[in-house]
Amino acid sequence: MTTRTVKQTIAIANSFVGVGFSPSGDKIYVGGGPSNDVKLFSRAPAGTFAAAGTIPIAGAAPSGLSLSPDGTRLYVALNLTNQVAVIDTTTSTIVQRVAVGTYPYTTVVSADGSKVYVTNWGGRVPGATDFTDGMFPVVVDRRTGIPSAAPSR
Repeated sequence: MTTRTVKQTIAIANSFVGVGFSPSGDKIYVGGGPSNDVKLFSRAPAGTFAAAGTIPIAGAAPSGLSLSPDGTRLYVALNLTNQVAVIDTTTSTIVQRVAVGTYPYTTVVSADGSKVYVTNWGGRVPGATDFTDGMFPVVVDRRTGIPSAAPSR
């Protein structure tokens, strides 16, 4: 009988966005944000999950993530490096980094696993005469401070 009650709560010190479940349901991956890692959790025989290590990604603020349909690859948006990391889930190692747009936020894998889609927070990378807010290297609207793809005026 299904009770629809919370079975477990896992405290995580530093996470940003992104939770992925392996297709078999035995692993959970969590984007680490300011701790610059992806957190791993494995299911115990009793059905609860326990910390199973991390995948460090220095200076990247790993955020949203998704798994390939077969669970062999984890695609992680690296917010501060404007890349997506491709992680081999068997070895927990980064096998590739792919340049994407500005401040990638999360990823989604197509149902057949042939494509990975990435959302980006940021606008256009600024040129010499473009306006920025001084905190992040993206063009922002002078009036609203919102990232913009339009040239600064």
